[in-house]
Amino acid sequence: MRVYCLGDSMTYGFGVSRREAWPALVGAATGHEMINAGVNGDATSGMLARFCVDVPRLKPNVAVLMGGCNDIFLTGSDSTARCNIGALVQQALSLAITPVLGFPVPFEPDLIRDDWSLLTDFRSAAEILRQYVAWLRRYAEVFRVPFVDFWGLFAQMPDPRRTSFYLDGLHLTAQGHKMMAHLMAEKLILLFN
Repeated sequence: MRVYCLGDSMTYGFGVSRREAWPALVGAATGHEMINAGVNGDATSGMLARFCVDVPRLKPNVAVLMGGCNDIFLTGSDSTARCNIGALVQQALSLAITPVLGFPVPFEPDLIRDDWSLLTDFRSAAEILRQYVAWLRRYAEVFRVPFVDFWGLFAQMPDPRRTSFYLDGLHLTAQGHKMMAHLMAEKLILLFN
């Protein structure tokens, strides 16, 4: 099975090697062909543009869609992310591709580099991200879209255990990617085996 993983730095694997990023780990665990279409710093508008170019050429069976954090960081809102994720799901369905939503992981404002904090108020962004994930959950339920709750995986952990999985407050360590891969592999096995 060919799985197209569309996202931002959390999909790309910012700060870890390509073989340590969760899509590569899922491929090794399941035998599925995992296409890592993550781009560091990308917003959902870039994801939508890449989807329209990549999918006709790559012909995946499944599209894992996870993004929205950079939309929130850059605009202070999740409205664009909501529109674009909805469009991505509908595009996938129209092409007989199974969409799987990935709920973004929470971030840790206290660990984020000071210079990045010049870009946005990460405490406010954390609340917007929480609301966005709640909306993603409702969207998935209404449209019966399979999802993987990466948010819940990390949000439920007590601190300092949770923060030990972060490189910089936004991006995960190799161990964090292993946890994501385990959850995604379980979902793909449940859905397709």
